[in-house]
Order: sequence, then structure tokens, then C-alpha cells
Amino acid sequence: MNFLAEFLFGTHEDISGTIVWEQSGVLAGLEVYAFAGDAPKTLPSPDALRPFSDEIPVSQSW
Repeated sequence: MNFLAEFLFGTHEDISGTIVWEQSGVLAGLEVYAFAGDAPKTLPSPDALRPFSDEIPVSQSW
């Protein structure tokens, strides 16, 4: 599988994320996770997603 993208959604109090994977040009996986608490029970709307890279300064990335 190949990594395609990672997005964040929610506020700082309930921030969550998604990771999108593909294999041979076909969607192969979608992971939804929470940074604190339980993972969301529903998927966010597309307009609620923001790129993960926009949130963390390069100097603080893992």
C-alpha cells in the first residue's frame, strides 16, 4: 500500500485525523483516529478536512 494523504479535522479540544492509502491506483484504506479520547463515530465532510502539514511547524514534526 502507498500513502496518499493525511488530514486533520475538529478543534484543538477534539482534534482527529485521517490517513488515505492506495494500492495499484485503487483506494486501499482509510484510517480515522483521535489524538485524545475515542475516534470519531462518523466521517467528516470534505470541507472540514485540512492538511496535516498545515498544522505542525516543520521544526516540531516527528
